[in-house]
Amino acid sequence: MSEEKTTSQSFLSEVTTWVWLIALGLLAIVVVIFILTPALDFLPNWLYWSLLAVIVLVAVLKINRWIQLNEDFQPSQTNDDLALMKTTRSEVEGKLTVIEGSIPSEMNGVFYVVYPVGSVNSEGLPMPLSSEAGLLDYNEEYNTPLMNGDGMTLSVTFDGSNEPILETSLVKPPCYFADFNTRQQAQDQEEDETEKGSLWLNKFYNLGISRMGTLGARNLLNTAVTPVKFGDDPSFLLATYDVGRPFIMDPKSKRLTSPLGEMTDWKSNMPSGLDNIFG
Repeated sequence: MSEEKTTSQSFLSEVTTWVWLIALGLLAIVVVIFILTPALDFLPNWLYWSLLAVIVLVAVLKINRWIQLNEDFQPSQTNDDLALMKTTRSEVEGKLTVIEGSIPSEMNGVFYVVYPVGSVNSEGLPMPLSSEAGLLDYNEEYNTPLMNGDGMTLSVTFDGSNEPILETSLVKPPCYFADFNTRQQAQDQEEDETEKGSLWLNKFYNLGISRMGTLGARNLLNTAVTPVKFGDDPSFLLATYDVGRPFIMDPKSKRLTSPLGEMTDWKSNMPSGLDNIFG
């Protein structure tokens, strides 16, 4: 039997055991409530059952949160799995080393790619299970889909040598700065309670594959960078996102210069009444 199959069966068996324990725990809660029923006889019938439902719901939510924070319930992953999902938000620059063979001397040019690296509240991927406040402080951004994250542009420059140059740069459209300055750390560092409340009101949240807030939706620009050239004009890159306006990017600095087109040139799919000021 393979190691993966054994691990899977072990995990499934453990989950089954805990499901039974949780079921028994909920049954115990219900029994305790019924024991206390004589003390609650003065309550109307509808209020009693409503109170019972709330207590059971709170218990289920607490147990669910405990399961999320318990490492025993997390599926095991190989080092290869972790390597595929691990990214950093730190920008780097350096030279690559050829492990075997050599790079053809006539190979010249730049390879570009962009990939998601988590939110302004993280240091990259994967998202941590709990926040810095402690294990019991569940990270609300944990389990966010990988494609929901700021884009990081990576370039590899080939100049005919055996030491191609690698550079990474975080993509920062206007909405990035709004997100960064209303992030959780900014709220924690703000001493003025009024200002802290304003930051909380305007912060962004991960909602599935989108990141949204009262200011609108983030344009994460993490889908692709596409080289563009018209005639004899200088070439440029287009930083793109499946659900956002493309931005023109300088190929050398990898910094954004301007959005492509006016806001009125694009049709928004945002719900009516929720303006997207970033596009």
